[in-house]
Formats: sequence, C-alpha cells, structure tokens
Amino acid sequence: MVQQAIKGVIFDMDGTLVTSELDFAAMREAIGCPAEQDILDFIATLNCEEAREQAEQTIIDIEVAEAEHCQLIDGVPEMLKTLQQWQVPVALVTRNCRAATAIKLAKAELQFDPVLTRECAPAKPDPSALLQVANSWQIAPEHLLYVGDYLHDIHAAENASMRSMLVALQGTPDWKHNATWQCNDYTRFLDILSPLVTKSH
Repeated sequence: MVQQAIKGVIFDMDGTLVTSELDFAAMREAIGCPAEQDILDFIATLNCEEAREQAEQTIIDIEVAEAEHCQLIDGVPEMLKTLQQWQVPVALVTRNCRAATAIKLAKAELQFDPVLTRECAPAKPDPSALLQVANSWQIAPEHLLYVGDYLHDIHAAENASMRSMLVALQGTPDWKHNATWQCNDYTRFLDILSPLVTKSH
C-alpha cells in the first residue's frame, strides 16, 4: 500500500524534544488529585472557582520551576534542520502551560509555528489543538504527523485522523503498536520520514 505524503510535522515537547523532571506523583499530592486521575481533568472537576484557580497556579508554579532545568534531547537540532531543508513546516502542541513552554523553548533555542499550549485548546488526547494546526497550515490532517513519547500523544493523533510517531527514548512501552511508527532516536525518525516527505513535492 502506498503511504500518503507527510506535509507537516507537529511535535510534543516534554520527553520528545527536551527532558522533563516533572514529578507527577508530587504534583497530584500538592493539589489533592487521586493517583489514578489525570491532573488537568481533576482540576477541571473542581466546583469551587477559587480552589480551581489555586490548583492551576500550583501546577503552573511547579512546571515553571522545572522548566529551568530542561535539556535538549540528542539529535533534535539536526533533525529539525533536516526538516527545514525538506521544507516541512513544524509546530508544537504541548499539555504544558504557556509560561513553562516559553522558558523551555528559549533555553533549547527552538522555534515552531504555531506553538499551542493547554491555554490554547483542550489538552491532549483531545484533538482540537492538532486540528487547529492543520487548519492554520491549510493541510489535511491525513497529511500531518504528530510526534510524541506518551499514550496521550498517540491517542490525540488518532482522534485527529493524523499518523503518529512514538519517540521511545527510554525503552519501548507495551502500547507501542498504537502508534503508526516507533523510533528510538532521531536518526531512525528521519529514515522513516524521508521517503514520505520527499514524495510530497
């Protein structure tokens, strides 16, 4: 079967482009979120506006403090330079807050257009942010690739009718087959992408 061309790539941030040291267990404990519940979903269920705003600020403060310690993941600059040479547009969609995202992108000297944080659209696995990118680029979702390291990323791509690339830098998870492709480094990433993007011109 002939694969449809990839005409644009959207990236997750933490664990995909830069390192993250966020302690999600400690974050849940700080706002009273049950261990099995998604943090953002929990905050959204808080009925008291003051409690919700306080929980949101607590999480933002933790994210911003952690953002100062991020490091660029190996192979990312070379990979992005190659995509630029291939004339493939790149965007960023993250569950991070706007403030922490800005810090990490500045520290890593990375640029994307557009950059969508959780303030811009419902958080992944909701597909809204990915579809916003598709609309802004005027590229059909089936011609876009979403790249991430977590199951939310893969489900968001599926929900948006996009293909997905699991970047498994710390070992391949049991759910790897949910992704369209998997890679353990960005050399392999480019090897997978090369025949798909070069046919798009």
